[in-house]
Amino acid sequence: MWRSSPYGFTTRLPVTDKPFTLSIDVPGHFKFKKDFTVGLKEDGKVTAGSKPVDYNYIPGGDTNKDNVIEVKDALYIQTYWETNKRDADINYDGVVDEKDMQYVINNYFMQNPWYDNSPKAVKKYKGETLEDVLTSWSRVIGYKLPIFNRRRSMIVTDFLVYAQIE
Repeated sequence: MWRSSPYGFTTRLPVTDKPFTLSIDVPGHFKFKKDFTVGLKEDGKVTAGSKPVDYNYIPGGDTNKDNVIEVKDALYIQTYWETNKRDADINYDGVVDEKDMQYVINNYFMQNPWYDNSPKAVKKYKGETLEDVLTSWSRVIGYKLPIFNRRRSMIVTDFLVYAQIE
């Protein structure tokens, strides 16, 4: 059973040195997966304690959940433009728009750091590149998206997840 607080989540898990897995799956973002243990090993014995599981950021832009941010994600956003399709609405403001496309631009070619077998990004898919998608969008929405604005877009949280024994 999980309980949340402003500082993270706590749960009553057994004290053990065997790993548990924390998995977080947010639409339009990489899936986060991290192993952690509950209990600290001291002098060969496992004792009650806590260790932080840091998920301070989860990059956005992986709309199709293939563990890489590439042209396919831009095409997915293009397909659902001006709808409320949750997987394409990366910032969860209720509409798929240029703000969501900006996540793909900022994190372009990023691979999921929590997935060992992330595929390599493809530059072209079915004859389309990111530049082609953005050029066609410029005509539709009336202005150019900043393709070279490469700041990393991500979910930012101000807390760590703690697994604690109370």
